Amino acid sequence: MVAVPKTVDRSSGEQPGPVPSTTSHNGESDAGQAGARAATHFGSGETHASVSQREKRAKTRLCVVHRVERPIDELIRFVAGPTGAVVADLKHTLPGRGVWVSADQASIAQAVARKAFDRGLKQATKPSPDLPNDVAVLLTKRVCDTLSLANKAGAALAGFTKIDLAIQKQSLAVLIHASDAAADGRDKLSRKFRASCLKSAPEQRIVTILTTPQLSLAMGRSNVVHAGLIDSGMAKTFLFEAKRLERYGQGFTGTTMDGKHHVGNE
Repeated sequence: MVAVPKTVDRSSGEQPGPVPSTTSHNGESDAGQAGARAATHFGSGETHASVSQREKRAKTRLCVVHRVERPIDELIRFVAGPTGAVVADLKHTLPGRGVWVSADQASIAQAVARKAFDRGLKQATKPSPDLPNDVAVLLTKRVCDTLSLANKAGAALAGFTKIDLAIQKQSLAVLIHASDAAADGRDKLSRKFRASCLKSAPEQRIVTILTTPQLSLAMGRSNVVHAGLIDSGMAKTFLFEAKRLERYGQGFTGTTMDGKHHVGNE
């Protein structure tokens, strides 16, 4: 039988989750029957285009404020607690009905002002007036926690000399400056990093969205102004969180990030 997708509730942007893999009576898994299912789809009138569109919708959600679909990485999911309080679900794991909002501070402020959470969650809610700032704190914590995890794993460096040496060895994946770092030291390392590392690995980045106290707390030492990551896997996770935090403050338009070598306001 062909599985029929559930109807999407467009008011909240929630989509049905993926259908779990099952095993048929003859022991063949769903993955093993992929070709047969595809043939059934198209034999019953479903085109390649319609399947592609359905798969696209599974990776996007509707913003309850702007009524536009975005990739889930560009949205924040919210749920209502037992008392009606609105809670940000950054990991997309909290139970219950959810509503999706574009992942920038202005959109969340509009969601509070327009009572969009009530509409999307189909109940009376009590979003905190400080919800936009509360989400910013949570996103900042995720960036710091990711850096802290990399440091504990031995994949992070701190200090001008160590960063300079890693750049010379072309082993630095991400260069991190405190947002309040002195311009001379920051610019010197950035120039070297671009010249030495970015030519061979254009996906690498410079991040400047954390303050000295935040960097210091994440790295577990005092007065950290310059830091970096040397592991490409952890670098990818860190850059995802850093970009999300930056976009949250700057919004989806008017950003200063060039999209190639820079995250922050260097």
